[in-house]
Amino acid sequence: FLLGQGATLDDLHALPWEGVDTLYKAFKRTLERIPDSELLGSRVDDHYEWMTVKETYTCAEHFSYGCMALDLIPQIQAEGKTWRFMGIQSKNRREWYLTMLAGMF
Repeated sequence: FLLGQGATLDDLHALPWEGVDTLYKAFKRTLERIPDSELLGSRVDDHYEWMTVKETYTCAEHFSYGCMALDLIPQIQAEGKTWRFMGIQSKNRREWYLTMLAGMF
């Protein structure tokens, strides 16, 4: 836990690693450390087929580029800022996680 000088408990920030303050940065750190580790598995018949951390990152990155190219997430102006929204409704599947990760690019 990091508590700066003059900070109150309301200002408390918990960072698992220095400089990692978003889920995207946490994933990137994992990618740098263990790119070939199994991450996402899907059951196929009686076994699981796995995607590595690197394959997961690449798939999510390409999916995000495809969404942008097809204008599936148009810009929206609100609260004085520009936003893009992406949503998915699904059972727990690796596609759900890939879409969530793609939204961070």
